[in-house]
Order: sequence, then structure tokens, then C-alpha cells
Amino acid sequence: MKINRPELFDRLPDAILLDLDDTLYDYGVAHDAGMSAIENKLTEFLKLSPQQIRAAYGKARTEVKERLGRTASGHSRLLYFQRMMESFGLRNNVLLFLDLEHSYWRAFLAASTLHPFVEDVLSELRARRIGIAIVTDLTAQIQFRKIAHLRLDRFIDLVVTSEEAGADKVSHKPFELAVAKLDRGATPRLWAIGDEAGDMAAASFSPNIATIQFLNARSRALESHASFSSFRELLKVISAYAAP
Repeated sequence: MKINRPELFDRLPDAILLDLDDTLYDYGVAHDAGMSAIENKLTEFLKLSPQQIRAAYGKARTEVKERLGRTASGHSRLLYFQRMMESFGLRNNVLLFLDLEHSYWRAFLAASTLHPFVEDVLSELRARRIGIAIVTDLTAQIQFRKIAHLRLDRFIDLVVTSEEAGADKVSHKPFELAVAKLDRGATPRLWAIGDEAGDMAAASFSPNIATIQFLNARSRALESHASFSSFRELLKVISAYAAP
């Protein structure tokens, strides 16, 4: 693990604010599985190629995000599929919208597996009585389903979604709510671990938060206090601290 600010890592934190999507598992693999399920459903029905369907989905996603901004509903697959089907002239087929969302998430979850050593890291954190909060964008229902599917509820103390907080993680609201829920004192020492700029924004919320970027296959290096590309690296760092 590359540490840019050693003074922020002179001891273990009181708690960790942990991203979910594309940090603990490979979002790209899961998303491709979900979209394949949609393409399989719609290619014959719409007489379109998979490429045309995926392009229409991308356009619908952009339109929804531009309208809703950085909110939980701006990530809604149900709204994406609704807008996509409306673009094909199917404006009132709500059962189809719901079926597409269900099919997408069912295939998505089936393809979701934790990155190697994630469970080891979480087990080590639990053994050292370090608080663990998952702080994640998107709506609560699907994020809870992901957490349950990946069996992360065995390790974590709590979850904060952008739906609950009222804004995505580019805002301080999710971090503020997570810290309040963790209740680790007036000035707890925290690590925020994630892969995107929204996760690194935790540093501007509090000087007591050290940001650690997970460099996955698609991420670009961002300004952070530390970074790693394998949870094995993070495990070695955590395990090297003296036992409490």
C-alpha cells in the first residue's frame, strides 16, 4: 500500500467508512451480466441488436442523471429502463419496466462476488473492534440486497445510503450521517476507503478522516492520503499494527 501522509496512519482508526460498489466487488462484471440479461430479453422483442439496446440504455441513463443530478434516484435502473422504453414508444408498459429492473438486478447479483481478501480485512477489523460503516450511493433497497447477497452484514455495524442521507457522496451529508451513527466520540479518527472522487471527498468533511483509494481495473489515481490495488495489501497494513 502506498502511503502519502504517514502521520495520518500512525495508529489504527476508530472506524472505517467503506464504499461498496466497485470497491468491495467488481461492479463492471456484475453490470455486464445485468445488461446481457436485458439484451437477451429485448433483442427479439424490439428487433434491435444488443449494441443498439445498450446505446439506448446509455442515452436514457444520461437523460435521467441530467434531470435528477447527484441524488439516489439519479442511479435508479427502474427510471433508466422506463426512459429507454419510452424512447422506443412504449410509454405505459409499467409491468415491462418492472420486469426489466428485476431481470437486471437478478443477473447483477448472481455475478457479484467479493474481491479476494475483503473478508479477511473485515474480519481483522472486527477482531480489533474497529467500527465499519458502508457509505454508498444509490437507493437503500438495492444496496441492502447487495450487502445481504455478499453477506457483508456479518461484519459491518451500519449502512448509510445516499437515499437516506439526501445526497450522493460528493456532498458531506452521507459522511456526516455515518459518523453520527457510529458515535465514536467527538473527534474520531477515521479512514474512508473507496475508488471514486466522491469517496475521496470525505477528506474535506473532516481533518480526522484519512482517505484511501482502491485502485481497481477502471479507476484513475486521485488525490488521496494512501492507495492500494489489492485488499491483501490493506490486510498487511492493518495486521502490522500492534494489537489493542
